[in-house]
Amino acid sequence: MKAVIFAGGTGTRLWPLSRKRSPKQFEKIIEGRSTLQIMTDLVSSVSPKKDIYISTSYLYVENIADQLPDIPRENIITEPVRRDTAPAVAYSCFWLAEKDADAPMVILWGDHVIKKPKNFRNVLKKAEKVIKEKLDTMVFIGQKPRYPATALGWIQTGRAVDSKAPFLLEFERFVEKPDLQTAKKYMAEGNYAWNLGYFVTTPKFILSLFERYAPKIYKLAKKAYEKRENFDEFKEIFEKMPEISIDYAVLEHLPGRSAYVLVEDLGWTDVGTWESLKSALEEGADDNITSGDVFLEDCRDTLVYNFAKNKLIVGVDLEDIVIVDAEDALLVAKKSSAVKIKKVVKMLSDSEYEKLT
Repeated sequence: MKAVIFAGGTGTRLWPLSRKRSPKQFEKIIEGRSTLQIMTDLVSSVSPKKDIYISTSYLYVENIADQLPDIPRENIITEPVRRDTAPAVAYSCFWLAEKDADAPMVILWGDHVIKKPKNFRNVLKKAEKVIKEKLDTMVFIGQKPRYPATALGWIQTGRAVDSKAPFLLEFERFVEKPDLQTAKKYMAEGNYAWNLGYFVTTPKFILSLFERYAPKIYKLAKKAYEKRENFDEFKEIFEKMPEISIDYAVLEHLPGRSAYVLVEDLGWTDVGTWESLKSALEEGADDNITSGDVFLEDCRDTLVYNFAKNKLIVGVDLEDIVIVDAEDALLVAKKSSAVKIKKVVKMLSDSEYEKLT
């Protein structure tokens, strides 16, 4: 199975570590490794590295080549400008279609953490088998919900497709981020899963969906692929792409029972904020998570990352706090308020501190 890992986001909510020049997926925030390296190694246990592709901005080619030396250079799919996930997926699929339009492929994201790799590998193998038997469909991979999440989209599932394969469920519909009461209802009903944005299909099938539901993106992505060797033309074409997610452009138009869902506990976390990073690494909610030279006394539920050299960070009587020292910028915030960092970064980018973003 071929795999495309998308690694083009900027990750402003993980500032001051994540910057425009080096977004979060390249920063070594988990045991000295980046989330992109961890995801690539995980996928390589299912797909050989020659079949793993990285979709990113042309600005990050050297970051990827440095972090993933075993991935062929020609497998780095670059975009000239950011245009959300629908154009990115369509363009990447033209690359893979040229190799083998009917080969199973999986779409993944490079800033996620999977804490149960065995379950993840098993799910990919099951999904691959389904696609090999039925090329004109797709299999969504959902996380078995751990709590009533209001910041995530959900997938409603139907009944098991086959009594011999009770793990494979009918796809009913996508659900927008719910309020807390609705999320609790989904948890109680038991036929909903978190939508991770992962799916297995073939390049030919997903491109047929673009051609049907998002013809403008399909035509522009095809033209961009044909002109990719001429950067100016390539960029001009790509700039005409609508800025829209693949969910809105294509996937939400799928009629019920036209796809399948595999639901599993993957130990999945989207490392989009310092709070979610702490959640991914902690064993219990009261745990402290530290990196670098840090000394904490009587602290709980606190994350401290020290990237400064020759400096010790000492914390006393802290609770629900995030401290990140990136040498040229220091962040101190309540952990529960860390989602406001994106707003702060926008303010900094419009000021004399723009170089720090």
